[in-house]
Amino acid sequence: MAGESGIYAEDIVKNSQGVVGLVLEDAEETTDESESDEEALKKGQIVVCWYPSGNEETLSLSKVFQFPGKFEIC
Repeated sequence: MAGESGIYAEDIVKNSQGVVGLVLEDAEETTDESESDEEALKKGQIVVCWYPSGNEETLSLSKVFQFPGKFEIC
């Protein structure tokens, strides 16, 4: 599912309030690794670390948008 949306691990995304974050995991990546069913992401879910708070959140792909263009930290 993540492949269909074009959002993968290490992509920059933003939510509806414009807060940016880094995708730490996507469902495709999780299925490749050996994790328990309890820890595995469901199809269409990602784990995002939000900037600048550092809070991690598991959410649906429909809740975020891929950050357009280049993102540089000065």
